Amino acid sequence: PLRPCVDKPLTHRAMDPEAKRARTAKARIAVAGAGWWSQGWHLPQLHRHPDAEITAIIEPCEAPRSTLNPDMKTRKELAELYNVPVFSSADEFFASLCVKDTDGIIIATSHASHCEIGKKAIKANLHVLMEK
Repeated sequence: PLRPCVDKPLTHRAMDPEAKRARTAKARIAVAGAGWWSQGWHLPQLHRHPDAEITAIIEPCEAPRSTLNPDMKTRKELAELYNVPVFSSADEFFASLCVKDTDGIIIATSHASHCEIGKKAIKANLHVLMEK
């Protein structure tokens, strides 16, 4: 029969304060791309989730538009609604201090930009969720 591993000593990682914070704190997530899918799904779901916190939004268009959602919010409206900084480029976000307070990023931008933003996110030591 299998025995529980209660007699094993704690590993160095388990005693690490940063690891402890990771187990008890909210997931701090940035969202790259504020198109219809992010505005209709990612941002509202993250905002409602008790264990998540939106740290930043990255959107190059001042007023994103979509034929699928006529009620798209502008960058300014998104900043006010979610009370977060909104960056006009991924480079601006990665150069900011905000990246230090971010655990992961959802990349929901145009397909052509996925690789570039994903590589920069990994280099910044962020977890990445890539749309498509």
